[in-house]
Order: sequence, then structure tokens, then C-alpha cells
Amino acid sequence: MRKMPGYYLLLLFGMLVWTEALPAQVADMPKAEHFSTENGLSQAQINAILQDAYGFLWIGTQDGLNRYDGNKFVHFQHLPFDTTSLSNNYVRSITEDPDHNLWIATDYGLCVFRRKENRISCYFHQDDNPNSLTANQVYGVYSDRRGDIWIKTANAIDRFDRTTGRVYHFPHFNDPQNFVTGLQSYPILEDAKGFLWFGSKDGLFRMDSLRTSLVRFSSALSDPGSISNNYIRALFLDHSGNLWVGTRNGLNRFDYSSGKFFRYYPSGRTLPLPENSVNAITEDYTGRLWLGTDNGYLIFTPEKGVVKQVTQVEANNQMRSLRMVTGIFSDYTGLIWIGSLEGLYKVSPFPPRFGLIKSQQTSYQPLSSYDIGSLFEDDDGRLWIGTWGGGLNILDRTTGKNIVYSENSPDPAHRIGNNYIHAIIRLSNGDILVGTQNGAFIYSGGRFVTFCSKYVQKACKVFNNNRIYDITEDRSGNIWFATGYGLFRYDPDRRSVFSISQIPLKKGMLSLNTVYSVAEDKPGNIWFGTDNGLLCYERSSGLYRHYIASRNPSDSSISSNSVYTLFSDSRGILWIGTQSGLNRYLASRDRFITYSTKDGLPSNLIYEILEDKRHAIWLSTNYGIASFFPDSTGFFRYDLADGLQNYEFNLGAAYCSRTGEVFFGGISGLNFFHPDSLIRSGKEPKVRIGEIELVYRNGTIRRIYEAPDVLVIPAEVKVFHIDFAVLDFQNPVKNRYGYKLVSSGEKGEWIDLQNRNTATFASLSPGLYQFSLRGANAEQQWSREIYTMQIKVLAPFYRSTTALVLYVLLLGVLIAGFTNWRTRNLRMSNKILLERHIDSLRIEKQRKELEIKNKAITDSLRYAQRIQSALMPSEKMVRKIFPESFIFFRPRDIVSGDFYWIHQKNGIISIATVDCTGHGVPGAFMSIIGYELLRTVTGHQFVSDPAWVLNELNSGLRSIFGDSEHISLKDGMDVSFVIIEKQKQKLRFAGAFSPLFIVRNNKILEIDGDRFSVALTQDTEDVREFRSHEIDLLPEDVVYMFSDGYVDQFGGPEGKKFKYRRFRFLLLNIYRLSMEEQKHMLENTFDNWKGENDQVDDVLVIGFRPLSE
Repeated sequence: MRKMPGYYLLLLFGMLVWTEALPAQVADMPKAEHFSTENGLSQAQINAILQDAYGFLWIGTQDGLNRYDGNKFVHFQHLPFDTTSLSNNYVRSITEDPDHNLWIATDYGLCVFRRKENRISCYFHQDDNPNSLTANQVYGVYSDRRGDIWIKTANAIDRFDRTTGRVYHFPHFNDPQNFVTGLQSYPILEDAKGFLWFGSKDGLFRMDSLRTSLVRFSSALSDPGSISNNYIRALFLDHSGNLWVGTRNGLNRFDYSSGKFFRYYPSGRTLPLPENSVNAITEDYTGRLWLGTDNGYLIFTPEKGVVKQVTQVEANNQMRSLRMVTGIFSDYTGLIWIGSLEGLYKVSPFPPRFGLIKSQQTSYQPLSSYDIGSLFEDDDGRLWIGTWGGGLNILDRTTGKNIVYSENSPDPAHRIGNNYIHAIIRLSNGDILVGTQNGAFIYSGGRFVTFCSKYVQKACKVFNNNRIYDITEDRSGNIWFATGYGLFRYDPDRRSVFSISQIPLKKGMLSLNTVYSVAEDKPGNIWFGTDNGLLCYERSSGLYRHYIASRNPSDSSISSNSVYTLFSDSRGILWIGTQSGLNRYLASRDRFITYSTKDGLPSNLIYEILEDKRHAIWLSTNYGIASFFPDSTGFFRYDLADGLQNYEFNLGAAYCSRTGEVFFGGISGLNFFHPDSLIRSGKEPKVRIGEIELVYRNGTIRRIYEAPDVLVIPAEVKVFHIDFAVLDFQNPVKNRYGYKLVSSGEKGEWIDLQNRNTATFASLSPGLYQFSLRGANAEQQWSREIYTMQIKVLAPFYRSTTALVLYVLLLGVLIAGFTNWRTRNLRMSNKILLERHIDSLRIEKQRKELEIKNKAITDSLRYAQRIQSALMPSEKMVRKIFPESFIFFRPRDIVSGDFYWIHQKNGIISIATVDCTGHGVPGAFMSIIGYELLRTVTGHQFVSDPAWVLNELNSGLRSIFGDSEHISLKDGMDVSFVIIEKQKQKLRFAGAFSPLFIVRNNKILEIDGDRFSVALTQDTEDVREFRSHEIDLLPEDVVYMFSDGYVDQFGGPEGKKFKYRRFRFLLLNIYRLSMEEQKHMLENTFDNWKGENDQVDDVLVIGFRPLSE
């Protein structure tokens, strides 16, 4: 029997190990960030991925080239008739030459983006030009170390000499029966020996270092040392110099010493399955190979032959299936970028920064609840986890076993008095004390007993239904309990619990309600965080100090009166966590320093504070975790991307073990970590300008995507924006920026932009400036290299030397012209002034004449008002007849068209309210006529029927105005006429377009008058008769008579009429008041409703109690 060669043995071993490992090593679903057209990609099908020397990520798609800077995607696409754009949008391959120009292989031509010139030019095949490309469809492009550009077409290899511009052609074997299919690009690679390797559909080609000859490697069924398949899809050189070749069916490693290939079949079978199609290869920071296949990606450890297959990822809080992976790339910080048919994925190969215990984990037995309230580690290394409503869990992380203590546990030994566990501490005697929402308990003999039963040795109810927020044992052995009902202190000498509900202060006693936290500082003072500020008990003096928040920043007070947590660090610094930021107490000055989101905190709501062994301070907040060193500036922030259980953490849920391990609990589980072992990339971040936008005064916008060495700002530019990026993609939203803009020779100060990546400049003076930029990544590691760019702001023409000469000449002309104009203008002005003086004398004469006439008219109206007032009865006369009555009478003008009339004869009282046509002088004339008609009609005979009176008034008006051709239907009176017989308690009413209101027992009795006025008609024969209404009166009745001026008044918030609905409601609300109060309410309501509006009509309202004596 012949011995099998060594490489065959290794090959067989590799195949067996891979085959054995794949089924058992299916990875847990990793987290990823997904990018698609919704995030700014021009198209979701990824063909190529490259990171350039500056740090920008370039992505080739089927619809153009994309540049990603961590903030946004910039598109480079084909534009019809634009020779400076891409020649075709189907981008298959990208490379960067030594001058940082980008070469882009497309479906129609080879393009180069010359970045210093900020332009694109393209090369094509020309039938009559042997110095052109072999074909227009370019499948691969690569820049070697010499700077030559290598181009792979379907049937040949071209070399483009950038120095001479010549193209050299290298035809190779081509099987005409083997067609190019699928989303194919052909890889090109230069190895450490200077060999160039080319993938094709017909095998692998190698060119020697002299660039003179090609050698073909092809697959042979009879030769297991040959390449596994001729369809070459990927080439990769690992950190050890091994050449890896991905094919349509299998992964291959080339052995330089033997010239043979070692085959690896990820599926475990030699059949062309999706897992065997290796489309892309990269290497992570541990040396593992990441392989993109037609069914997800694989993580392969070459030394162990172990592979993990990933077909699904958790991206953007969704489970996403990975189909064909078309590209895979590791950037300079170690992040893995995966291109697929559904977009781009970012995956971190680093282990999570934080250990995590949450639901749906299989590492440990499940907890009773994942809403964590308190944490503690005992001497056996077991983790005590207090929860909200789920009791207490004691978890052994070594074995995964979890013991649950709860209020209703079936095992009496595993019971605790309450399921809400908010505080756990070890006392100086070794006992473990637990605070809940209903008492304090001691862990003794493997079970829990009440605190009072062991320490007080008698029942005590101070903790019943009282939430214990925090427990602290001071250096004297006193145990302090912070609770929802104040503060309690256990005195070990007297074995008693004392309630502290009143705190004596200089200004008086302070009542304690909720106390959240208790801490002892280095001198031995006891501090209390409450819902009403911060308290300090001084041991030396026995006095209390009270600190509260102030709105005045100069007071240096605490930032909030809600003090949730207190911590005294190893250096004696007291830290105070509040609802509105972190505070540091300066004992020497008795002042506070406040830190907030403006200083870099993720949230102002601070739940817990801890210190690690490096003296760094750790905070849990309402939006993640933060840490910082007190003597430095800036906070390190951690969020969901770092593996946190949730953004929101809980009060009381924090612990630092003896080994320095830190624990924080929140609403969805808990995190644990060793601060000094948090893995950081260690890579200095790169910072670059991503885009410059010039906005011209005419509205035109010009964008520059590659920053020049000198940026020239034309004078026509109104404002310009500079966008920049820290090209560390671990967590771009946390990247920070700083810049300064100075004139030549100046130093200037750095401007900290925090997380903003744009600087805007406007109205810069002409001159030369230097723009300096620096940045920090999510780990707050600042770039040591400062990026600089010169900015030259051009002066507008009007500030040039030529313009200054023209200004001098123009000024001389203007002075001469101005002198002549001034002389001529003075003469004209004198003439105009004289004319104006004559006009002013004439106007003044007319003004005085108008004042005399106006005074005469006004005096006449005032006299008319006195005549009208003399005709109408006085309020005193009305009160003699109706003791309980009021009259609200307010003319719109000096004289009124409304009037009222009252008459008493033989025990019968007649009263009327009349609204004559118009107001002012016309209305006043009508009112005098109406008043005289009423006096005539009722003065000569006994009147008992109000309708008869209105009919007589109608006749009287007809007799007075009957011969006038100018009086129409609208000229007349709206009348409400009432006759009252007190002895019979009867009221008779007739109305002409006027109702009568009687308020009785909280209801309004509304008697409508006839729907026509006392007036003339166009047809004098058309005489309509008025009707009377009789009502029996009750003693408490209140009668209201009124014109329509009140209800027709415009006003209110919408400028509408008051209307009868509001008027009725008003009367119902005031009718029980005295008449004076009713009048006052009517006046105020009217004035408030009218507001700034003009009064539209005369107003008259009369109210009286008819049976009052």
C-alpha cells in the first residue's frame, strides 16, 4: 500500500473537522445594524465594499457608488450627458491607488474618481484603439503596490500604467461554453511575494512578480490537491500570509511550498450547495475567517477547524434572514461589514462589553422577575437579586442554579415577608439584612426572620407597609433605614428602633416624608437624600444642615430637591444623584458642582452611583450607564449597542463586589462587568471633512464631496456649511467633534460641538483662515492628528482696489452734483415753506370754525338730552310705584330712540318700554312723538286693555305721518306695554315686536308680542290689530321689559351677538338678587361682552317685582 502524501492527510482532516463541527456550532443570533435604501443607500444589492486610506467606506451597488461616513451616504451615479459622472451605475469592484484615487469597475467602462480634482473620468474599449480596454464590461479592478491598475474583463487581463496612460493586454484561457452567470465579479489580489492572483470563471490565474507570464490553476476530479472549483469568487490573504480562495463549491487554502490546494467544504459534502459557495472572505481581530456564502455567512477558525454558520441576525430590533452574502469586509477598527442582496449589515466581532442576565436566556435557571430592585454578592460568590414583585433570587453563576425566596413559596424555608426587595446589605456582624416594601428581614440559619424579632426582640410595626429604600450601617453600629415614611435609626446599645420624622433646623422643624438614600461620609457625618432636598447630620455638633435647589446658578446649590442616591467615594468625595443631574459636594466651600446632559451625561435622572478599583465613578441613569474619572472631563456612555439590558435602570439596583465586578439592574434584567476588562478598539479615530455646501445669495447650492487643501469661498456665497465625520463606525452617534477657525498667525480656541458634525459660517471677512478639526470616537478617544484646511474668503468687487479708485472719482462727481442740487433745492424749499405757511393759516381758520360748529351741535344735543330726560319718569318715581325695581338705560348716542313710560291711576299701573326707529337725533324725535301719543291715549280715559293702547298708538302714527310719501314700513316703534292690577294680581300685556319675560320659580315665562311694529305700512288700508295677554301674578314673580339693544350687542371672544339665549340664562342667574345688584350685574355683563367693540344700539332693560310693597 502506498502512503498518502502529507497534504492529502491534512486535506482529509480539514474536511472531517468541518463536517463534524458545523451542525454543533450554529451560533446564537448575533446583533447587527442594517442599512438599506431607507437609510440612504442608493440600492440594496451590494456588489463591493472598500474602506479607503482616509477611513471612508465605499459601497458598490447595482445603482451607483455610495460613500458612508457614519452619518450619511453620499451617492455617485451615472447622469445622462454628464461626462464627469459614472459611466454606468452597475458597480462590480472598487480599488484605491497610492494617490488615493478610486477606480470603479462598472458594466460599461472603468471610471476613476480623482479626489484632488473632485471629478470622475472614465475609460472604454475602442475597436480602433489597441491602447484601450479589452472590453467595456469590467468584472474586477485592483491597484498593486507599484501603483499599476489591473483590470479583469471576461476574457482577458489589462494593466493600466498610470504614469504613461498605456494599457497592456494579457489574454488568458477562456472556455466559450462556460458563460458568465449571476452577480459575478472577479477578485484580484497581490500577495506578499509580489504575485498577482486573478479569479475567473475558468479557474485561478497567477502572474509572476515580473508581470510577464500567467499560470492557470484549475480543478481536476482526479487531483484532490487541485482547486475545488473553477468559478473563483473570492481571494484573501490572512495575517499569516496564507492565500484563501473562495469558489462556487468550497474554500481553498493555497500551499506555497507544494503548489497544492487544501479544500474545505462548509456543508460537509462536496456537492455544490449554498454553504459551499464562498463569495467573500475577511479576517477578524482574533484571526477567524468570515466567509460570505449563498446561505448566510460562516465564521471559521482555521487552527481548530471549527465553523459557525449564521443565517439570521437581529438587526434594528428585528430578526432578518441572510440569503446570499455578496461581500464581506473588516474595517480598520475591526468591525465586520456584510453586503447582501437585501442591503448592508454592520456586525461587531467583539464580545459584548457587558455581561447580561435577562429573560429567554439559557445560561442560568430563570429568575422570578427581571425587574431588578437590589443586588448583593455573598461570601460564596452567589448573586442575590432582589426584584420588583418577584421576591429574592440567589443565583449561583457557576452552576446556573437559582433559589427563589418569595412571600408565598410552597417551601417554608424559602419564604420572605414581601416580594418587593429594594435593599440588601451585610452588617458588620455578618448578618445579611434585606429591606422590602413591608418590613426588614434578617437571613439567619438559611431562612428569613423579621429584623425586629432578632434585633429588637419584640414586635415592632414601624416597617409595616413601609417601603425601605436604603439601609446603611454607620461606624458606630447604628443602622439607618431610609423609607417612604421618613427615617429610622436602630440603636444597637438600646436595642431599639427610633423614628426620625422631624428635623430641627435654624428656621424651624422640617417634616420628613420620603427618604431615598442614606450615606456616611469620611468624617462620619450622615447624609440623607429626600424628596425635599439633601440633609446632613454633623456628628461633631449634633446639628442638621439642609440643602435645597435654587434657580440662581450663582448659588452653586444642588440641582434638584429630589435626591435619589448618595455615595461617598474612596477619596471622601460625596456624590449626589438627583432627578436633575449629578452633584459633587465641595466640603471646603460648602458648595456643589452639577453635571448634566450638557456635560455628556446620557440622562439627568441618576439612579445609582458606584466607584470601581480605578476610582472611576459609574452611574446608572434613565438612559443607560455612564462612567468618568473625577479629575478628567467627559463621560463615557454605554447604551443598548454595548449590550445593556435596557436604557432604563432602577433605584437601589447597583453593587460592586470585592473582586471589583460591577452590577447594575434595570427594568429588563441586569448587567455585570469588570471595568478594567472592557475591550476597547485601541485604534486612533480618523477624522475627515465629508461635505462642503456653499449657499449663494441667489439661492444656488454647490456641494463639494472631497475637501481641497485650500477652500476658496467666492464673494457671492452667503453662507457655507462644513460637514465632517469621525470615521469610527462602532457607534457614530456618540462620536464627538471640535473645531477652530482662525486667521493666519492666530491660535484661537477649540469649539466643542459635542455630537454635532456640522459647522456653519456666514459673513466672514475677506482673508485667509485656517480650519482645524479633531474628533473622538464613542470611547472618547480623541484623534491625535489634527485635520487642517485653508479657507480663502474672496472680497467682493466693491472692496477691490479698482473699486476704491472708482469710489474716489464718483465721490468727487457726487460732491459737485450735490452742491448744485443743494442750492437749487434750498430755493425750492423756501418757496414750498411759504406756501405751506399760507395753507396752515387757512387750515387753522377752518379748524376753529369746525370746533365752533361742533360745540354748537353738541350743546344742542345735550339740551335735547335734558328735554328727553325731563319727559321720561325718573327712577325715583318708578320706585314709588314699584319699590323693588331697576332701570338700565344706556343710549348709544347723546340722545336716544329708546324710552320708557309709566302711569298709575285708580290702582292700575301702566308701564311701557319703547324702541323707536333709529337712534340718535331721529330716534329721539320718534321717542318724543311716541311719549306724547302714550300720554294722550292714556290721559283722558280709563285704560285696562294694553292691545287697545297699541292700536291707538298705531292710529296716532298714521294720523301724524299718513300724508308723507317718505315714511315706509321700517319707520315705527317696537313696544312692550304692560297693565298691572295689584289687588287682583293680574298682568295684561301687549307687544309690538317685543316680548315680555316673567321669571317664576327658576323658570322664564316668555310672552311673545305680535310680529309687527307700531308703524305705518305701504298700504294704509292694511290695518293689523294687536292682541292682549293676561297672566296671574305670584308674589315672587319678577317682570323684565327690554328693547333689543342688549341682545343685539356684538362682542365676546368671537365677536358675535349676545342673543336671547345668553340673556335668558343671565336673568335666571340674577333674578333672586336685589334690584340694585341685578342692575349692576347687567351693566358689568354688557360691558364685558362688548369689550372694545362699539355699542350698536340704544339699550333699555327694566326689571321689577310687580307685587312688592
